[in-house]
Amino acid sequence: MKKPFKSFEEIVESQDVESIIKEMEKSKLNEPYEKLLKFVGSYSGRDDLDLSDFYGLAHCVYGWMPRMLIIKEELDLKTLNKEWKSAKSVMRDCPDKKFYPELIKLCGNSIVGLSKLLHFAYPGEYAIIDSNVYKALKGKDTTMPYGIEKRIPLYRNYIEWISGINDNNEILGKIRKKAKALNELSKNRFIEIFLYNVGKDFGKKS
Repeated sequence: MKKPFKSFEEIVESQDVESIIKEMEKSKLNEPYEKLLKFVGSYSGRDDLDLSDFYGLAHCVYGWMPRMLIIKEELDLKTLNKEWKSAKSVMRDCPDKKFYPELIKLCGNSIVGLSKLLHFAYPGEYAIIDSNVYKALKGKDTTMPYGIEKRIPLYRNYIEWISGINDNNEILGKIRKKAKALNELSKNRFIEIFLYNVGKDFGKKS
């Protein structure tokens, strides 16, 4: 069976790791990331939020996005709260159409937006995906498939991929040891920003 992504080891071995670590450490996003993580985390695990809470959280996360959030569909508050609370454990066995459909609507039907919302609420369970991360996973000249029905399984494969990288992974451990300024980051966040910088460098070299 063909693997959905390159392995973490394959990605790392083809990169100038020292250069990527420097990019990761000097990023101006490191401090606001920690502040936003703390803020969104204060809402995680709850089932008593109102629509203004969900709108506020979605718009906070869209500060991490390159476009404005426009919600075109009516949202069901009871379902939002149910999905929000249950998201503390990744839904692995459900059909794709049952994978947080109301939260996806909240995020403007964007899997990138959903990945950011879930990550800031539950950083140990979810990782952010975007076009740069995807390029690192699949190759320089690749683009994320269009359509939410294609991006949901893609994101679920990515969650499984990143959760399969053990905290004791030898290569990950070596990189983390070099990037001492980022030691406080969760495993998911560390790998994600590494992938992001790999993908971003692809764009510079093209």
